[in-house]
Amino acid sequence: MNPFYKYVFKKFLYNLLVVLAFVLLLYTFFNVIQHTKYIERYNVNIFQIIYFDLLKIPYSTYQIMPIAVIISTVLTFVLLVKSNEMTGFVSIGGRTRNLSTMVVLLGLILSIATFFIGEIVSPKIELFRQKYKTEEFEKRRFVDYSKFENIWIKDNNKITYIKLLDAVNNSFIQMREYYLNDFKIIKIVEISSGKKSGKKWQLSDIKEYDLTDVPKKVNSNASKIEENKLLSELSQFDIDNPKLLSFSEISKYISVYKSKGLSTTQYEIILYNKLAHPLSIMVIILTILPVCMSFSRQYSYIKIVSKSLSLGGFYWILSASLISISKAGTLSPLIANFLPIILFTVIGFTLIFLKERGF
Repeated sequence: MNPFYKYVFKKFLYNLLVVLAFVLLLYTFFNVIQHTKYIERYNVNIFQIIYFDLLKIPYSTYQIMPIAVIISTVLTFVLLVKSNEMTGFVSIGGRTRNLSTMVVLLGLILSIATFFIGEIVSPKIELFRQKYKTEEFEKRRFVDYSKFENIWIKDNNKITYIKLLDAVNNSFIQMREYYLNDFKIIKIVEISSGKKSGKKWQLSDIKEYDLTDVPKKVNSNASKIEENKLLSELSQFDIDNPKLLSFSEISKYISVYKSKGLSTTQYEIILYNKLAHPLSIMVIILTILPVCMSFSRQYSYIKIVSKSLSLGGFYWILSASLISISKAGTLSPLIANFLPIILFTVIGFTLIFLKERGF
């Protein structure tokens, strides 16, 4: 590798680590301040709260990586131009195209690393974080609510089975409750389906069987509205927050729900975003790099920073807008996630071409 490219590579990584460390430290500090209310609520100490918030660092890193890359790219190349190092690079025959290729490859590495964090590291750490809060703070048994099919839960004298849980629409298909007495089943309640309405649940086709003596049906209702603590706890698992789910797990959601005839739009948005979010890092670098590189005597650092941040901001506004349209069902989740990437890739190559021509 060209010595200058190695120098830029090291400088960029250093700036990226500094920016990440600063943002994560600041974010963790405010999280700890916010969670000090747990000291009185759960009777825990400050060190437990700090540990709890430190466990969020992998997910926070995954979320803020594109923003950190924007700041690092601007910082790196503005400083290179300010110190006349970019001028020296160009004067000895260096080309914007070659430098852009190196930086885009660096962006690809960061995209792969970010995908790895979101796919493998973050889901496991976040699940452990939930478990830690449930057991150490709330002092109750932890149940992995990320499971959505064939769920079995034992609670005191009752065992509950749920065939399929739809976390997006807060609904379920087929639930069966087994009531126990001295380890013997004395009653079974079958519910065909249910959907959350406010704080209560609208249950459909409820059948109750008494097994104390001769098994017989003792009650039957076409519909019923009631509060259900277990279902409410299960519905707290938010599929729109992908912290606990990997790419393969979301794919399984889509496969199962399609087989049941349920809508999968929300899940497809999250699935494609698992790819689009890391790829945005490479695209953002490609787009703002030529904006940062200027050799004019009227070079304004404030203008360059504002233009670069504006480009990054426009990317996220466009991306968020398209995803909102997709959630309404008027745009394909695939297009909503990848159209900004395609558009900004074209913009990036166009800007590099114009920079090469001296514009």
